[in-house]
Amino acid sequence: MLLGQGELGYAISIIQLFRSGASQLHHTPTILTKSDELNRFIQVLKSQAPPVRLHRPTIDLKLTFNFISSLDGPLISLSHRQMKLTFLLGIICFLRPSDLHRIPFSSTKVTNTGSLYFEVHCPKEKRKHRRIIKPFEVKEHYL
Repeated sequence: MLLGQGELGYAISIIQLFRSGASQLHHTPTILTKSDELNRFIQVLKSQAPPVRLHRPTIDLKLTFNFISSLDGPLISLSHRQMKLTFLLGIICFLRPSDLHRIPFSSTKVTNTGSLYFEVHCPKEKRKHRRIIKPFEVKEHYL
């Protein structure tokens, strides 16, 4: 039944949905879920499927960069300085807001060369189902 579905032009997700529904109604559902032939067939269909184009909307950061550059100077408040640091760390290190909350202060240090070193503990990414620690070193750069 399912083998003919691929020839009819159904999407892979629909075929997987058919298998899920059939396995819930089947008296021995593991026959469908653990079938090597069926799993191999779905993997072949996935490998032959055209790539999915991910479209991200274009964001104009000009106003943000103008605001961040206007925060220079010795008289800026601590909250504005923190906003600037958070934005720059997010941009430079590709950090999510949740990652910024996971930087323990004890892991941060500034080296003699002016580099900022810190670690992100327990980010969302896992390796082999284990939480990881991601070290970062941000070096100063002059234009």
